[in-house]
Amino acid sequence: MRKILLLIAMLTIILMSAGVVWASPPVPLSHSGQWADEAVKALTDAGILEGYPEGSLQGERGMSRWEMAMILARFLNKMEKTHQLLLSKEELEEVMAIANNIKVELSAFGVRVDELEKQVPPLQKRVDELDKIHFYGMLDSIGVSQGFNGAVNIGLYNNLATDWFTGRRMADGAGVTALAILGVEADLDESLKGGMELAGYTGQGEPTIDQYWGVTPPYLSNPFTALGSTDPTNPSGSDNEPWTRMTLNRFWLQNDKTKDVLIAGAYNPVYIDDFVCVGPRNPNINKPDYLPLFGFNYSGEKKWKGKGPYKYEIFYSMLPQRAYQPASGATTYMEHYNTWNAGGNLTYEFASGSFSVNFMRVANETSPGISTIGSVALPTVMTGWADARAATVTIHTTVGPQQQNNIGARLTVDLKNGFTATARYASTSYNPDIDKWLYDTVVSGGMFSFDITGKIKRTDIALQYLSVDPTYDPFMLHYPLNTNIPVFLPYSTYYSDYYQLHDNIRYPNNRQGYRINLAHPVKTRGRISLTYESFLQVKSSAQSEITKPGFIEPLFFTALSPGGDEKGSQANIMAGLDYKLKDPDIDATLTLAQYEIWRNAPVSRLNDDIHLKLNEGLLSLNYPLSPTFAVIGGVSWMHYYGHTVSQLAQDFTQTAPMIGLSYNPDNRSTVQLSYRLFNYNNTADKTQNWSGSQAIVEFRTSF
Repeated sequence: MRKILLLIAMLTIILMSAGVVWASPPVPLSHSGQWADEAVKALTDAGILEGYPEGSLQGERGMSRWEMAMILARFLNKMEKTHQLLLSKEELEEVMAIANNIKVELSAFGVRVDELEKQVPPLQKRVDELDKIHFYGMLDSIGVSQGFNGAVNIGLYNNLATDWFTGRRMADGAGVTALAILGVEADLDESLKGGMELAGYTGQGEPTIDQYWGVTPPYLSNPFTALGSTDPTNPSGSDNEPWTRMTLNRFWLQNDKTKDVLIAGAYNPVYIDDFVCVGPRNPNINKPDYLPLFGFNYSGEKKWKGKGPYKYEIFYSMLPQRAYQPASGATTYMEHYNTWNAGGNLTYEFASGSFSVNFMRVANETSPGISTIGSVALPTVMTGWADARAATVTIHTTVGPQQQNNIGARLTVDLKNGFTATARYASTSYNPDIDKWLYDTVVSGGMFSFDITGKIKRTDIALQYLSVDPTYDPFMLHYPLNTNIPVFLPYSTYYSDYYQLHDNIRYPNNRQGYRINLAHPVKTRGRISLTYESFLQVKSSAQSEITKPGFIEPLFFTALSPGGDEKGSQANIMAGLDYKLKDPDIDATLTLAQYEIWRNAPVSRLNDDIHLKLNEGLLSLNYPLSPTFAVIGGVSWMHYYGHTVSQLAQDFTQTAPMIGLSYNPDNRSTVQLSYRLFNYNNTADKTQNWSGSQAIVEFRTSF
């Protein structure tokens, strides 16, 4: 309707300045162009513009005022009968301007302009009401097919393959997933907006493929956040059995004047710093990198005495946990704990920087009538924590109910010459057993980092020193479903099947050292980057340390008891190049990295000696064939070798070349097809060797 009204506003100029002939079939316009052709066709199809008895519009001659009045009268009559009032204020004003110019002619058709003017205010009111409601949405669908051969039963549920480059597990078979988001936004008054989002998810085929390689499900349908079905051992349904859920994902309110936002449902933290809380890492390979929290979040921004704004955030959420555990001697499942976290952030921005304060509390709550002794298991890689109260030291492999308080602060100051300095400090106070059945202790740990970032000429520079205690944020929880994801190489401070709430890859436990990041443009078509990291353990992983409650160290544990006090080290170097070739027109990305992990032990304790290396690379290419169509390709490769504790040899390689097609018809839609070959070669154990393929097709669109 809006297009039709605009066409009417232009019609006098179109038809009087450039002759138009419209017959059936349509005759191409020789003067006005396609836009005028479409204008007349739209008015004709709407029954507003009618031709002469012989079927033409006599467009070779000028248009009379009487004919213009006839067209406008028909339009106004049609609008009145059909109640199609989706008009803007400007469009209504254009109609009135045309009507006022041809008052006499309109009166002959029974249209009084003064009566029309009386109708404009109520019409505009209805238009304004309809304009307050907006709909938006997104659809993302991924289909994956995988096949393997080589090692015995490779790809089956009890012997899944592993893409070591990403750390994700791979199953034999196929899976299809789809996620649809439908949202509505409404202007409740001049400054207040509100809305809600519905999320529909479906998955069928091999559940392992859906969970790791398909679309990430919304929170309430995600097996890694809140059990998607009543059977925790099979959250995505049986093999090839469709599994569909519709969830109310979230509500929200927003005040444009005060910039306050209230979210109820799924959300990601807004202002709280990631060294305090960032949420569970997403086991799925696809976005987002971190799974959302689920509860409520209130954030906003205010001015303080006319100076820089202060920002604030308050939140509460349920936390993912393996909520179902088999009762003793029973095959049914029972819920042990409800786990939650709550906290907030206050950030003040001043002329030369900002200051941020964070607080978070996380705890288990006991379900009524349920025994809670030791319900939360420690990671199997750990030897357990000791109960110092007992006459004979007892090693426990469980904790709980547990609780923890986190406080943190960040100060950012703009220095001279465009440099910025940032200092971060946080501390946790952790109680592994509120009821004091297993432990009677509270454990504290802290972290500190100092960054300087800036630019020297054209080179971006970032320097960081950090130190994180082994007892910082030891409140670890199971995912509701075992992720079965190996430790992300080379960042071996990550626990398989467990998560911490802070970013434990950027701020790894029991590490002290520095990072250097450099980035420099290559002419006008590229960028080269270089990163170097060097870390040492804060405390050694001797038995006397590992058994202390709250000690977090998944990599440098000792094989002998008593072990030595040598500290482990890590040194990582990464180089990257993004470059746009001129002829042929190809976007290329190349990343190379070498990671080294070691701890030197004397010959008397040779089994405590560790030395591991990881070399890896990634090459990605994008060759556009047209503005909307491109060929993509690349290859990833890695070599992991050395020995762990007890002189266990590690030596394997993995290569994975890829080729695919990408189609982007507009900036809201994309279709991508990729095919990847895997080859895993384990020199230390040839019975584990395998090869396989993976085909992925994804369709994504939004409105």
